[in-house]
Amino acid sequence: AQGKVTEAQKWEIQSAINAKKSPSSLAFVQQQNRDLKACFGPQLTTKLEKLTEEAMKAAQQQAPKK
Repeated sequence: AQGKVTEAQKWEIQSAINAKKSPSSLAFVQQQNRDLKACFGPQLTTKLEKLTEEAMKAAQQQAPKK
């Protein structure tokens, strides 16, 4: 079941989103993140985090201002 999300977990994620909470606060999501980081190793994890931050900044800059 590694890497798979159950129906119950999908509902947990949707409930968190509906409650304006981050799905990353859910215990099973945190465990999956820890497992991924352990699998990737520190160098790849750091690189992916940096690229994600850069992509998010770029997306915010391109978003239309109201």
